[in-house]
Amino acid sequence: SPIFRNIFFFHPLLKNSSIINISIFNITENLKNSIVYVYTMINILHYPKLDSILMVEKTIIEMKSYPTRMELWRVLPKQMQYQTFKLILNYLEKSNKIIFDKNKIIWIFPNNQKLNDLIQESISV
Repeated sequence: SPIFRNIFFFHPLLKNSSIINISIFNITENLKNSIVYVYTMINILHYPKLDSILMVEKTIIEMKSYPTRMELWRVLPKQMQYQTFKLILNYLEKSNKIIFDKNKIIWIFPNNQKLNDLIQESISV
């Protein structure tokens, strides 16, 4: 009996890839301990470029409050398609740079000055 596990992977620098769904199957007794990877591709119209990812990161860091997706998308210095923007946010979340809290985007990567200030002002217990 096969065991199914789904892993969603996104790499913005690969031109011909998008979100890759990797299904892992356990093989019959003849091929014990072997794993087969099956790749399925989802078509994405616009892939984010490095400068777009950096622009979104910089905008999140520089904002004074925690924006929603739509607020952030509207204040970006250069416009981009919303689908591309969502892919960038997905990538940032998967790389542990942002989290979503009640639809607000919070930058959690260690270089966050606001977070460092809060940690410095906090009381140790």
